[in-house]
Amino acid sequence: MAVDDTCWAAADSRATGKAFDRPGNTRGPDKAAFPQVRMAAPVQGGTHAVPDAELDDFRVGEPMLQARVV
Repeated sequence: MAVDDTCWAAADSRATGKAFDRPGNTRGPDKAAFPQVRMAAPVQGGTHAVPDAELDDFRVGEPMLQARVV
């Protein structure tokens, strides 16, 4: 098993916007168009199966999510 991390843009909905924040952008004080989600998950080396995952706001660091998932 290994732990893999990723970050992606989530659906632009009211509920998702409340659960996950939007990063800033380079064009001023506005926020990005989509909320960002960070994920850490154990992944089986041979089959790439993902038996569990931890999701949180993009501002939560990878070491914190890795500790939670382990």
